[in-house]
Amino acid sequence: MFRKQMLSALVLICCFCFLFTASVAAKTTQWKIQAPVGAADPLFKALERWAENVNAMTDGRLQITMYSGQSIVPVTDMLDATSDNIIQGNFVPPQFWAGKNPAFAFCSDINGGYPEVWQFITWFNKKGGREFLQKLFDPYGVYCLGGAVWGMEVIPSKRPISKVDDFKGVKIRVAPGIVTMLMEKLGASAVVLPPTEIYSALDKGVLDATDYSGPSVNMSYGFHKIAKYFNYPGIHSMPLGVITVNKKEYEKLPDDIKGILESSIHSWHSDVHQTMAVDDINAVKKMTAEGAVVTVWTEAERKKLREIAVQVWTEFAKKGPDCEPILQSHLKWMKELGLLD
Repeated sequence: MFRKQMLSALVLICCFCFLFTASVAAKTTQWKIQAPVGAADPLFKALERWAENVNAMTDGRLQITMYSGQSIVPVTDMLDATSDNIIQGNFVPPQFWAGKNPAFAFCSDINGGYPEVWQFITWFNKKGGREFLQKLFDPYGVYCLGGAVWGMEVIPSKRPISKVDDFKGVKIRVAPGIVTMLMEKLGASAVVLPPTEIYSALDKGVLDATDYSGPSVNMSYGFHKIAKYFNYPGIHSMPLGVITVNKKEYEKLPDDIKGILESSIHSWHSDVHQTMAVDDINAVKKMTAEGAVVTVWTEAERKKLREIAVQVWTEFAKKGPDCEPILQSHLKWMKELGLLD
């Protein structure tokens, strides 16, 4: 009788342990990650696919919900909101935080620099870029999961911009950072606006042009309907966008989920880059069929822009002590690539 009772007790203990273990294993963590772009933006669609993949690869243990535009907090508050765990993460080009530390700009878009996506993302992943960026994020308690570069941007405008001198007097929307100084150096009037306000500003005449994204993203916002000129291929900007998350929330995750997040970022970058490359080609065809006009820069004008850009990088690096080491890292890599003498 005693042996039967002991056996029953052992069975009950084993069942309890199994159920407890299963309960722990099945624990669900929910994250809200916000991106300042519109819900129809191809970048946001790629982020939604990434979130769905993470949800699936973790068997639902980490469930990420993406939020578009300024649905939770304004873009200018997203870093602080992530730090305070109001949202668990954000997707924003680091140049938006240049007001907190100007060095963020050199980890986001070194305007007039890299002409190819692989060159910039290699600097970020293999030449110390991510490590530089993480040091900048450390004071804010956020962790950089990784980044994506989606290609050279174009400039929709209400009048043709096909050479350096054409920027003079143009009212152009820009993101914070190096591009602001570059556009002012070129004689343009730079206006910082979030993506969701660009169309209205163009439509009302507040802007003559916008520095925002590539052809397919710009088409999704309908910019070509009110600013029919755009330069293609792009000449000035190839930004890096990064996913950053609350560091304490990240550290709570099991190691296998951390590994899934790290590996998923590389797939996400490939998805963003390849999807945008195809979409951009199709978008150019569609927009020109609808009356948009492509302007093409000569190699001489591109070279002139690069020379001005180098001056701007050097000037911008004086804004803070963290800038110069990052700039030198870029310059060293560009020389290895043969982009600079």
